[in-house]
Amino acid sequence: MYPPKTRPPPSGRWHGEWSPEVQAEWVREFYRIALSKPFVESVVCLRMADGADPNGVLDADGKPKPAYREILRLRDEITGS
Repeated sequence: MYPPKTRPPPSGRWHGEWSPEVQAEWVREFYRIALSKPFVESVVCLRMADGADPNGVLDADGKPKPAYREILRLRDEITGS
């Protein structure tokens, strides 16, 4: 429980402050775990581009962030491309 009058971080924490590099690491680990399960057929990204919430895999200008490149790398690994 959080102390009175304080709130949890808006996007949470995983291995430190949220950054494009931490997001890429999280995407790599999460997608690998999820896709290793026989009952998981696909994994999707809810937000492609950053907006009010900076959790997209593209920045606000539509340029790929490190997490986007991790998704492509995983796709290529799975398909053998």
